[in-house]
Amino acid sequence: MVEEGKKKKTAIGCVVLLAIVIIIAVVIGTCLAGQPEPSPKPSDVGSEATIQAPNLEVVYLAIDEQAFDEWTKACVAKDYIGMAQLQASGRVFAVPNGTKVLVIDSSFASREVRILEGDAFGKSGWLPYEWVK
Repeated sequence: MVEEGKKKKTAIGCVVLLAIVIIIAVVIGTCLAGQPEPSPKPSDVGSEATIQAPNLEVVYLAIDEQAFDEWTKACVAKDYIGMAQLQASGRVFAVPNGTKVLVIDSSFASREVRILEGDAFGKSGWLPYEWVK
């Protein structure tokens, strides 16, 4: 009889533990169900965003990452001739600040975007990460 009592206590303990686990799962599920899914950040690949460069009317985009690096170096060095050569060669092009874009690629410090409006519609280019919002 002693073993039969232990089996009943063990069975009751398992049922109680299972009930507690089910209650916790239901509570967590209810809490999570009320939360909206997070919307993608504008800088996420595949999301639409806007170019927002501080204090600029026109933003220059480089056609590839190498041109982006060259443009950045020329700007930092205030190499206006180098900047003009990049523009004249077509490796850099301009769009108005506030232009709508689609983020199509990303790297550590830059984003590749496709222009969704204006004269440069359909073109893609690289610009600083923080300018895509």
